Amino acid sequence: MTKNYVVDYLSIANRDIFVTEAGSFTQRYVYDASGTRISAEFDYADGTARGTTNSDGEYGENFQSDFAAERVEKVWYRTSLLGSTLFAVDAAGDVIAHAIYDPWGAPITETYTDSNFSGIENLTNFTGYTWDEVLGLYFAQNRFYDAETHRFTQEDPIKDGTNWYVYCGNEPLMRVDPWGLKPMWNEPNDHWFALRDEIESVGGFVVNWDRNTATAQVAVYGKTVFFKAGTTGVKIESDSKMYVRADTFYSKVVTAATEMIFLGVHEVVIGIGTGNYHTSTIIFASKKSNYYDTEEFAKNGTLWGDVRYATIGAGPGTSASNKLQSDVNREKDVELHTKVEMRWLYSGTAYTQALFYAEAHYRTEYNNLNYDFLPNADKTSGYGKGYNSNSFTVGLLKAVGLNPGALAYKVPGWDKPVPSEYFGY
Repeated sequence: MTKNYVVDYLSIANRDIFVTEAGSFTQRYVYDASGTRISAEFDYADGTARGTTNSDGEYGENFQSDFAAERVEKVWYRTSLLGSTLFAVDAAGDVIAHAIYDPWGAPITETYTDSNFSGIENLTNFTGYTWDEVLGLYFAQNRFYDAETHRFTQEDPIKDGTNWYVYCGNEPLMRVDPWGLKPMWNEPNDHWFALRDEIESVGGFVVNWDRNTATAQVAVYGKTVFFKAGTTGVKIESDSKMYVRADTFYSKVVTAATEMIFLGVHEVVIGIGTGNYHTSTIIFASKKSNYYDTEEFAKNGTLWGDVRYATIGAGPGTSASNKLQSDVNREKDVELHTKVEMRWLYSGTAYTQALFYAEAHYRTEYNNLNYDFLPNADKTSGYGKGYNSNSFTVGLLKAVGLNPGALAYKVPGWDKPVPSEYFGY
């Protein structure tokens, strides 16, 4: 059947606010001030075809119509820092659908934990773009975007820059293009830091503050770094403090440090894991690092100027093996925009080689510890005797001599680290 769209032409983003299909359903969308879709309401029309059950007990394609015909259903979307829809929840807060993208926005999976909602239209929204299942493209308000080629299919209507087809200057993790016209740095409020607080958190300090030129001189890792208000990513707020944007801060600081090691934390948002958190080790490298041009760091592209990164983590193997298996640059670990915390652990080159050696030792020599989602430090048999991804991360860091400390999040396995001997120490 033909679908009809009603678009809000009063908004700069031209978002669709109604989607209807004659004699079937109406979907109403609500957006926040930035144009990010935050909820949807589904109302199935009277007379909508009912689903049928075949001889094998399987429902026909209109099963979701049976569920919704008698009342209106509403869902709320949860998005990443880039504005991409990650999952949908119902009125009780339960996850009913979950979407995964690659860094360029190509849909990898759409998982529905409640079949009643398998009719949700446009769950997949990369940075707010609507996915067109027929074309296999995203509608980017003013043109279409192809996530497979990392390019727009039409030239930029306003001809911004020199390449009118490239997506966000090939920096999909740090920039967004809300209207398909001009990329911009993704900068929600929590991507800006008070300079003094942030520089002290990584072991540096402010040496001098020149009020006449609004310039801060910072000492970090034996280097002198300058931040000047009015330049890219640096500003003075109403509280008279200097604030610096994340990309500007780390491009300068990582360059001074050569390498920096962080603990990354993101939420597990599907199935039994909902409400728990997963950890991994993140290593940033500047051009001065011996690791900068290695496959592990080049794979994730370049961000924050000339900075690259790689991750180390672990998780369950296949359902048949049920073993704890590690790797570099695991799919969810490399998604920096999903991190709820990135805790600084060390700046310099002393631990990078040891971390890669320890992960490789576990992967090649073991990679077969029993995996349990909820390890129990007191159990040596039965469910809970095994380890999980957090057990791996805390065990890895402690094995090489780094202390990640306690976490405020719910991280099962944090109190049961994988023993150091599994890492070769």
